[in-house]
Amino acid sequence: MLYKQATILIADDSGIARRKIVATLREAGYSTILQAENAEQALKNIEILSPDLFLLDILMPGLNGLELCKIIKETPRFKNTPVLMVTGSADVKDHWESFEFGADDYIPKPFHPRELLARVDAHLDRLYKSRANWEYAHEMESLAAARAQQLIHADRLSSLGVLMAEIVHEIKNPLTYVAGNAQFLQKITPEALKAVAFAREKGFDLSPGFANGIDTIEECVSSIRKGVTEVQAIIENIRTFARRTTGDKPEPLSLAKVVEKALAISHHRLKFALTVENNISPDLPPVPGTPGMLEQVFVNLCVNAADAVKEDPTRQQAKLRLDARLEGEKIVCTVRDTGPGMTAEIVRKLWEPFFTTKSEAAGTGLGLSISRQIVESVGGEITIASEVGVGTTFTVTLPLYQEEK
Repeated sequence: MLYKQATILIADDSGIARRKIVATLREAGYSTILQAENAEQALKNIEILSPDLFLLDILMPGLNGLELCKIIKETPRFKNTPVLMVTGSADVKDHWESFEFGADDYIPKPFHPRELLARVDAHLDRLYKSRANWEYAHEMESLAAARAQQLIHADRLSSLGVLMAEIVHEIKNPLTYVAGNAQFLQKITPEALKAVAFAREKGFDLSPGFANGIDTIEECVSSIRKGVTEVQAIIENIRTFARRTTGDKPEPLSLAKVVEKALAISHHRLKFALTVENNISPDLPPVPGTPGMLEQVFVNLCVNAADAVKEDPTRQQAKLRLDARLEGEKIVCTVRDTGPGMTAEIVRKLWEPFFTTKSEAAGTGLGLSISRQIVESVGGEITIASEVGVGTTFTVTLPLYQEEK
């Protein structure tokens, strides 16, 4: 029985009585037994130890057993620890005073060994069951709190997905008009420039504003189309977030192409912050994934590295290196930066949705939690190792694509 591992403290000024109690307890399987000749010695013991049960004599020199019992029960960590008074006092007053001072039971001397054991066993059994129930209740409370937090996060993510879809819809229509008109301008620009050149040849007087502006029209139209393309890429990334739970069937993807596209998407964030070294071979076998979603994982990792470096002006020569290797039926990809690194406390919180070390304007704290969700959805794993002043390494492990049979 588990309670046989309990620590029991005996306080009795009679050596004969202590030896008899110890012998009875040891014979029954109790091995951790402390002894004290008086209350003062007992108090010294409990300063460094935490007995699970006390057996106290009432009549002891100096501080008596009842006063010792009161001190024990007034100590917060012993509030629920059973105290049994074991005494040869014939005074009935001692019986009821024992309970007034906080004792849990009373055993008269001389005692029968079976009675002593029955009472000790009963109190320790009750104590251990109470502790187990408390631990179980505490665990259930923690699980309930964690589950409630997960549901809150899920609801927030779902709401965010709906909001993103609505934003994309609102932006997409006017962007279509801009893209169409930009394409039209680009189409007629060469003819317009020819007309202007012809007018100049014939000596027509062109206004200074028109003359200066017409020479840059090709560059302006090109910038408009480039801007439209970038906005369309952003919209596509937002759509990836919004539809991440659609359960699209994974298809074979080239990790090299996924990473190339991710680097292209995040180029504008990387070029001023990091020197990028991409060592991922196109000869690696395909991995499972949904187009756009796996790219988003590497976009998040690369952009996070760039943002971390930007926040640390001493890391101006930082590097971002991407490697991948085949290990059995898996591909292990590392995304390693030489940025400022993170403390262990931040690393522990990093996967929590909405946790971010960036300002509100710079990040929502969703990137990494969604990245892990994407990787795990295809049977993969993503882990992190970071050291302050050295850098951060994300390891993305992905299974090889398997054709369904």
